[in-house]
Amino acid sequence: MRQVIVYRDEDGYWIVECPSLKGCLSQGKTKHETLSNIKEAIAGYIAASRRLTLDYIHLCNFLCTCAKYHI
Repeated sequence: MRQVIVYRDEDGYWIVECPSLKGCLSQGKTKHETLSNIKEAIAGYIAASRRLTLDYIHLCNFLCTCAKYHI
């Protein structure tokens, strides 16, 4: 469970930010829509982070193998 900050902007839209995930924010016309949107944004952020972490691990393993065999 992540904490979020919800507020209204000057145009009346609801804005929601997840401070623990840099750059993860969303908006909506209603508070309910906005909270639904941020749940989706958080899930996407975490999924993308996991993919990037796995890609980084595979790259490190590849580079270690190359260094081991002087490729």
